[in-house]
Formats: sequence, C-alpha cells, structure tokens
Amino acid sequence: MDKEEFRRQLIAARKARKLSQHDLGRMVDVEQSAVTQWETGKTTPARERVFAIEYALGLPQGTLAQFLGFGPARGTPVTFRQVTVTDAILADERLTPNQRQLLIALYRELTSMARRRSRHGEGGR
Repeated sequence: MDKEEFRRQLIAARKARKLSQHDLGRMVDVEQSAVTQWETGKTTPARERVFAIEYALGLPQGTLAQFLGFGPARGTPVTFRQVTVTDAILADERLTPNQRQLLIALYRELTSMARRRSRHGEGGR
C-alpha cells in the first residue's frame, strides 16, 4: 500500500482536469474537507469511494485503487450520482472560473423560472 503515491496521483488527476477540491467532492458526494484530508494524507477514502473518484476523474478503474491495495471493484456495484448540467459546466476546461459561476447562476435562474411557470400553468405554449 502506497498512500503517498495515492495522494500525489489524486492531486495530479484533479488538477489535470482543472477541478477544485469542492468540484470533486460534489462529483463523488462528499464535502470538500474529505477531499482535503485525502490529498493531505490524513485519511483515505473507502474502497467504493475510490472507484467513484476514478470514474469522476475519467481514470481507468484501478488507477488510484492500486495504491491503496484495492483491486478492481468486484461483486459490489458502485453507484454514481447522475452528472448534472452544473457538473458539466464545472468540468469544462475551456471556461474561466468567472464564466463557470455566471453560467451556473444563469442555469439556476432559468430552471427556477421554468419550475415557477409549470406550477402556475403557464406552460410556455
């Protein structure tokens, strides 16, 4: 088991995809503090979470798990939350942080307006 290599590879993969710790945490359904603890070596994620991290970062299965002594997931289905529009915006490497914030705010406003209209029977026809 090589926790230090796991830590280094996790940081490198996250940064290569231009994701913040907060972004990665949202993608694998944990708080940013958990990602910080993994990256500083204070804790390591559970086996199922390691496979979710690999999936979120677009890594082949086992890329990070091997450093923690985990083989490929077998017998235990790994569930991933559905990728959202916000996730896609956060992961788009072509956008600046400011552009990401603006697009997310716009998306949230538009979906909020659509929900209000549908509740009031203004289906937009």
